[in-house]
Amino acid sequence: MPESCVPEYMCGTVAPLWLPDRHPGPSEGIIRSRVCGHYISDCCWVESNPIHIKACPGNYFVYKFIDPSSCYVAYCAYRDECTKTPPRCGPNADCHNSVGGYNCSCHHGYENTPGVTLTNNTNPCQDVDECKQRPDICGPNASCKNTMGNYTCQCNQGYIPTPKLQWEKNNTTCANVTNSLEDGCKTAVTLLNWILGTQDELVEKNLVELGNTVLQFTQKLLSTQVELPITQANLTIHTEGMDAMTFSVGPNNTLSKEPQLWTNENAMDISLRAIASNNNGTVCL
Repeated sequence: MPESCVPEYMCGTVAPLWLPDRHPGPSEGIIRSRVCGHYISDCCWVESNPIHIKACPGNYFVYKFIDPSSCYVAYCAYRDECTKTPPRCGPNADCHNSVGGYNCSCHHGYENTPGVTLTNNTNPCQDVDECKQRPDICGPNASCKNTMGNYTCQCNQGYIPTPKLQWEKNNTTCANVTNSLEDGCKTAVTLLNWILGTQDELVEKNLVELGNTVLQFTQKLLSTQVELPITQANLTIHTEGMDAMTFSVGPNNTLSKEPQLWTNENAMDISLRAIASNNNGTVCL
């Protein structure tokens, strides 16, 4: 039976009966409950004979009904529309049961199909394109990419997210790296120290994404300090967070053998000349 007032003339009667008290829990045994009937805009205009209710394992109830107090009232059965399969409201929506019906609400990032009040599997909630609705949602110097139920932001080329490398909505802005680097190597090293000093962020869930971001901007900043040569050259950059050694070759390089990359006692030959031939004759490692 419903625990909220049932509209008049529902359930095939004039004054439908409902429970003004809550149902019992499984450990409460059999309880005696009041019964009200809705009539003349008064949810308890009729006070019918009390009934007995017991909660049973398996999430159902047993009722011991007593004949109603008059012929124009009747007990109302409660049907939960939201337990049906397939789901009433379709994907990406929540179903809210009500007396004599139900309503639907779309999840965050989704909205009703135009003209549809109750969503379903045929007319489900549709994705909201935040980037189209608010072209400036990511702020200046940033690009928005729509995803299902959400969106992501990324700084445009030449800009870097601040104050953290991982984008935080309503907090992150894009700083102009190109203008900052006009001060030369000192500013680049300062930015490198800032980027590499993100150990506190490494415990966050998007570890791979963060690592790729750190690598991307570290490579970008290091490249500003390397002037590609005609032959070959090397450069070492020292920062608080790392020591970086770069080796670059130009179109007229005089390499007699390929350089090796060493890490954890493992070596790998890198054919810079072959890479350079596919990159306008220059490459930097």
